[in-house]
Amino acid sequence: MYKIFYNDSVLKIIEQSENQISDAEIDERIHQFIENKNQYITINSLNANYTFSLVQKQFHFIEAAGGLVFNTKNQFLYIQRLGIPDLPKGKKEKGETPEMTALREVTEECGISELKIIKTLEPSFHIYFEKKWILKKTYWFEMVYENNKLPVPQTEEQITKVEFISISEASFLMEKTYPNLKNLFAYAANRK
Repeated sequence: MYKIFYNDSVLKIIEQSENQISDAEIDERIHQFIENKNQYITINSLNANYTFSLVQKQFHFIEAAGGLVFNTKNQFLYIQRLGIPDLPKGKKEKGETPEMTALREVTEECGISELKIIKTLEPSFHIYFEKKWILKKTYWFEMVYENNKLPVPQTEEQITKVEFISISEASFLMEKTYPNLKNLFAYAANRK
């Protein structure tokens, strides 16, 4: 299954053996998804990967990666960008693997290194308009930070706050973050 976010709208691509829709209907659903806010649209498909590739062709596709970072005290790292709780992430550069991108972006945006990836998490997808329609796939990795150096926000990226908080506070921030990140904040809040 794929879940693609656009503001508060969600487009789901679900693999099913019944109710297959045509390529033309897929195009129609994509346009409906973009034009209407607060929509929950489902596309049933015999092959979710193929259907996603059709959706992907409608947009400029970019890849990014980021980290869900915990310290040795089991505290959760979040950033605040443009007044909204967020997670450190950024676009892949040429020749980088998603893991390399995630480690680089967390280091740049939070001023910390000595990070170790411990788990691959589900990627997120969202669309936005920036001179053209963009579909962004973000790879996510659970990381551990094994140092006591305090994080420092990368202000040139409009990050105003970076801090480690208790995992119980992650559920409070979950209500204030972007819809495509809520499941990651929920994951952090429920981490043991």
